[in-house]
Amino acid sequence: TKPMVRQLVFVHIPKTAGLSLHSALENIYGKESTLRIGNDDDLQSLRKLPNNQVIDKTFLSGHFFYDDINNRCRPDAIFISIMRDPVKRILSNYNYITNWDKHPLHEEMVRQSFGEHVYKDRDFLRGLCCRHLSGVPRADAAIEIVQSRYALVGTTEHLRAFTTALGRIIGRKI
Repeated sequence: TKPMVRQLVFVHIPKTAGLSLHSALENIYGKESTLRIGNDDDLQSLRKLPNNQVIDKTFLSGHFFYDDINNRCRPDAIFISIMRDPVKRILSNYNYITNWDKHPLHEEMVRQSFGEHVYKDRDFLRGLCCRHLSGVPRADAAIEIVQSRYALVGTTEHLRAFTTALGRIIGRKI
């Protein structure tokens, strides 16, 4: 039998160049070995799985929170993520939703200024990246989880260094 490939879990924070990274990694792992959580329906399906049911895919990727996936992946899974300046990320997300009329939130968001959006959703936005990466909104607790569970967290500003390091971890050029 051939050796088991370690499972790669990509916690994709929206608007952080994640779809490009997902595509590159899916080319490496193969579509049949990949589970992508790309929308709310996919996320709800994931959340309906028993909390400790291990997903039998080699590459898990998507817009889920750490708590959604931690107990559903292999114990030795490699966690990765990419972060972005929070203001740039929120502005990019706002522009994406307001410029794409098929987005489920388009009608609501197009009637708000950026400032109104940030103010209205301030409780949701506060600690959002920490919640994605760790399940908790506080940076100190999130940092502990990231340091103990993640193999690599990069930034959009240093994407080339991130992909180079990730390539070394998985043994393939990205």
